[in-house]
Amino acid sequence: MEALVAVSLSGNVVQFVQLAVKLMSEAKSMNETGWPRSLTSLKGLVDSLSKQTEMIHTQLTAKASVVPLAEEDQYLITVATECQKTGADFLKYLDTFIHDQPTNGFQKVGKTIKLHFSKHRVDSFVAEIDRMQSALMLAAILALRTSTHTTNQGQNEPLTDLDDQKQQRIEEMEGVRKLQAQHRENRILSWLTFRQMSYRYEEVSLAYQQTYSWIFEEPTVDHNWDSFTAHLIRDVSRPYFINGKAGSGKSTLMKYILDHSITKDLLQRWASTDNMKLVTTCYFFWNLGTPLQKTAAGLVRSLLWNILREYPELIPAVFPDLYQNWENNMNDHMNEHMNEHMNEPTSNDIKRAWKLLLEKSEDFLKIAIFIDGIDEFDEDHSDLTDFITSMCSPRVKLIVSSRPINASMHGFSGCPSLRLQDLTRRDMEAYIQGNLASHPIMLSLAATHSEVSRKIIRDIKEKAEGVFLWVRLVVKLLLDGLRGGDSIEELESKLCSLPRGLKELYRRMISQIPPEYRNQAVEILQILETWRGSVELVFRVLLLHFALRPPQESLDQPIGPLKDDAVMFYSQQTAARVQSRCCGLLEVTHAEVFEMYTTTRTLASIVELKVDYLHRTVAEFLKSEHFKSEMEGFVDPTQACYERLVAACLSFMKISGTLPTRIIIMMHATFMIRLYTKAPPKVRGRLGKYITAMDNCLTAYDKHSKIHDRQQLRMYPDGGEHWSPCILNLHTMFQLLGRGSVCGHIAGSNLDCTPAADQKRYKRKTNILTLASSLGFTQYLQEQSSTSDFNPVSLLSFALYSWGERISEPICLEDRRDTLLFLLLKVSEDGNEADRANVHGFGEVYTSRDQRELDVFRACCIIGTVSFQSWTDRLTAVELRDLISRLQRDEDPENQQLGSRLSICVDERIHGNECCSYCRISGHTRKMCPQRSGPNGREENPVRTGRVRKRKGRKGKR
Repeated sequence: MEALVAVSLSGNVVQFVQLAVKLMSEAKSMNETGWPRSLTSLKGLVDSLSKQTEMIHTQLTAKASVVPLAEEDQYLITVATECQKTGADFLKYLDTFIHDQPTNGFQKVGKTIKLHFSKHRVDSFVAEIDRMQSALMLAAILALRTSTHTTNQGQNEPLTDLDDQKQQRIEEMEGVRKLQAQHRENRILSWLTFRQMSYRYEEVSLAYQQTYSWIFEEPTVDHNWDSFTAHLIRDVSRPYFINGKAGSGKSTLMKYILDHSITKDLLQRWASTDNMKLVTTCYFFWNLGTPLQKTAAGLVRSLLWNILREYPELIPAVFPDLYQNWENNMNDHMNEHMNEHMNEPTSNDIKRAWKLLLEKSEDFLKIAIFIDGIDEFDEDHSDLTDFITSMCSPRVKLIVSSRPINASMHGFSGCPSLRLQDLTRRDMEAYIQGNLASHPIMLSLAATHSEVSRKIIRDIKEKAEGVFLWVRLVVKLLLDGLRGGDSIEELESKLCSLPRGLKELYRRMISQIPPEYRNQAVEILQILETWRGSVELVFRVLLLHFALRPPQESLDQPIGPLKDDAVMFYSQQTAARVQSRCCGLLEVTHAEVFEMYTTTRTLASIVELKVDYLHRTVAEFLKSEHFKSEMEGFVDPTQACYERLVAACLSFMKISGTLPTRIIIMMHATFMIRLYTKAPPKVRGRLGKYITAMDNCLTAYDKHSKIHDRQQLRMYPDGGEHWSPCILNLHTMFQLLGRGSVCGHIAGSNLDCTPAADQKRYKRKTNILTLASSLGFTQYLQEQSSTSDFNPVSLLSFALYSWGERISEPICLEDRRDTLLFLLLKVSEDGNEADRANVHGFGEVYTSRDQRELDVFRACCIIGTVSFQSWTDRLTAVELRDLISRLQRDEDPENQQLGSRLSICVDERIHGNECCSYCRISGHTRKMCPQRSGPNGREENPVRTGRVRKRKGRKGKR
């Protein structure tokens, strides 16, 4: 190939690659939203690709007419021809959508669904383009290298500049390939990670001074345990098992081992004996955390992420299909985040990936894995111990910890191990000496009562029975006594009266709460439990301050930041209240500060302190039936906690200011959404006024932003007319199967919220009611149905959003069902014939892989629409009867009632009173149906009355 032709050709190939990346971005947008950003622009990109390949083809065929083509050049022609043909076919496919553009909201939704069901055509085309761009780049590189070699042989000196240009083109194309590879690797790592993956490890307290140093010593005759250092430096085929009672300090020991330099040195020696590299990773299960923090899926995803982050070159081998097929969108970070949520790794994905990781790294990598808290695993413990044992090999070393539950004791029997409570007496003595015995007051008492002082220290160690947490609590109680003026005899008496065991100690501590504080203590404990069960993020002290106020005050509170001294006072006052009312069961600690989002000291103070359980055993004790029965007279109803927390979030939003705290404002709006969603149905009626107040607050912030700086202070991007699309996006981010640091993802995204595309797609004005429709807030919609903004036809468009498969964690079926049925009935009452026809048209094209979900959707559509002709054409009598039967046998009583309503609807509105809805034969009604009547002529299992009995199957069959 001639030099000038080669340089021009390589430039065309680079342009082709750039166009291909843009095309994949459009295809990715369609997969996420169900509709591309612009069909016209998508067609334009495909057309540009075709023209680019035509230019490549023309250049090469022109040369072929003069001289024979080299093998590399001929391959380029073949790829270009194939690309032209693929582009022409896809252009014809796109024309079917462009020439028949929808004209109203429901037609667009229906068109979107149809395009979604045919997206395999788009995916197939994108995969072909991805393959062809790689082939074109490879062929161009080979052709250029061949041309360079030929040219250098004949004209080394005159063509030096052209050679440099060609080499630059080659380097550019190789750089593009590397960039694409790196981008795919980062996307796959982001796909694996999840929110709070390392949160438990970070929360575990550090070991006290020199405690636990004995772990690196050799065992003595007096202590029967297996050498830990020997396990680290040798090839072993079984895990090292650390077992201990609840509160004995297992997690603290695991963190101490993991962070210690001796551990790193010993493991490095182990790896270097075979000239291999080392990677060390860990996972701390947490029963109080998110679902992924206590399941096998979270464990393996975390291990994969940690190892592949250090050795990204393994990613193509570990996820070969995913690596080849992942879309190459390099610009849209928020869409990237949303795409990750919509494609959660499946159990098969991660299991297959783990096997491939071990297989592909066996020649150069040794892996050390630390797993803490097997007893906090939320699935079958025997399956976990079997999986851990199966992972062990001479090149995969495991160290695990657990309470002595049956599954772990049986699964790890015969493994090298230690029992922690037998080995911590020296550590406990060091802690007691450092915190109690060295206290100035205790030193003064010990000077005259040395024997009693030594006895107190000895008794603490004996009564603790190896439970370090018990020592911490008792030392704190004795220190409180010292500060209160207790004598040495009173300290000894107090210690003797304290029970052994954590639960008994907790019960004793609660019983000693002063009566005037008892109600407040239980109220604080319940508020924290409700928050942790709904939001699953840290609970800020200032938020607790607002939650302890009467909820009505949040509605009356003006919008505006608090002064610094007020913030500090409220935080310190609430922290002191927690410590005095909750007798040490809760602790106030410093959390990470959102300094990246703040410009004032005020907000740093707002988020600096958090409230949490002292230990997991505290949460277990507070959830026990025994504790609840004791506190029955003091317990504030749980529903009051939801109202208090929603009101607290509203207050937090109102004091948070404008631009510097935009993220904090939106986060707490999202918390309000989560709390409303989690609240029992009978409680939601009291929460509607706070949702309306939230809307007013955010609207006021945005109005303030527009006045002060139209470009910088908007509450949401993309020129939207309301903040709700932004909240809808954040709500999806915070779903339980969420990923990574929430704040990190928000900061990186600049709040580029894709749900704003719903405004463009439906061309409807968004407001708080459209958000309520999208999230299934039926009761709120019912409350607002008399307002001027309530338009059931428009709202139904947004309600259908929650039925799409593009949402990572859909709104619960019950909420979607109630909202859909409510709005359908409203459309039937108030809408015109065109609206009802459009609604019905969407119902016909909707489908779902979940049969239960599809049944509920179809039943709602049949009950909620007037025209049934197309339904009767589509569903046979048998299918309708089966649909009713499945709903009536559903475990949810509301779905059973839905089935009964559908049965009546079929009777009265499809077949009429002269046709039996059971056998579909005219001439008699259901009541007189001979196939349904018993021997006495009485109707069996009457559906009209709603009294539905389960059918009894034969034994052994469902």
